[in-house]
Amino acid sequence: MLQLLFAMKLDWLPLRGRPRARASPRRRRVTGFYRVDSLIAGRFDAFRDALRHLVLPAVHAVARRASPPSPRFTRAGVLDTLQKDFVTYERAQGYPPRCA
Repeated sequence: MLQLLFAMKLDWLPLRGRPRARASPRRRRVTGFYRVDSLIAGRFDAFRDALRHLVLPAVHAVARRASPPSPRFTRAGVLDTLQKDFVTYERAQGYPPRCA
């Protein structure tokens, strides 16, 4: 959803790719890292472009780290509901189990 909003609709952040070639520091390649070399060279436009390329992957990594409990909670809720009396009653009445 973040990619759809910020990259495709608002065009604030790049969806993929590397920092633009014109934004990479040309002369002073000290470390090989866009962000560090652009700061050393004093190219703040290149630094800003490199940071724009980091925002969506960083947010994605943080969101993936926070999401694993969600499927576990959903599974626990479904298993708990399947143990309820109304489910047992429907099964006893002959209702077929629904998978949709």
